[in-house]
This record gives sequence, C-alpha cells and structure tokens, in this order.
Amino acid sequence: PSKSNIVQFQNLFEIVKTDNTFPQGEERVFLDVREDKENYPENTLLQKKVKEYILNGNDLKIGIGFFYK
Repeated sequence: PSKSNIVQFQNLFEIVKTDNTFPQGEERVFLDVREDKENYPENTLLQKKVKEYILNGNDLKIGIGFFYK
C-alpha cells in the first residue's frame, strides 16, 4: 500500500540506476534465493506481494540512488 513503511522508505531516494544481475531483493525479503520461486514463503504481506511480483515474470532490482534530507 502507498502508506506502507517500505514505500515511504523508497520515496526518500532518487534512483539513478538499477541492476538485476543478483537477486539481492529476494535474499533480503525471503532470507534465501530459491531456484523454484513457487517455494518462497508468504508469512508477511511483503513476502506475498514480492512472490506474486516475481511469479508474474518481474525481477527485483538493486537500486542505486541518493538520499536527500
């Protein structure tokens, strides 16, 4: 949701580059990188949404950006 903590955190940054060569996002959310993405747990709303996103053919990317105070 737009008011979720993760979205609020994301909005603090200006992303200048992304990279999807390493599934770091999956590792952070699921504490593991699995070959069969269907086997990821859905214990939190974030895990459920990320799993759905991945299973729909999308990749989580590593973002490189700037944080402005």
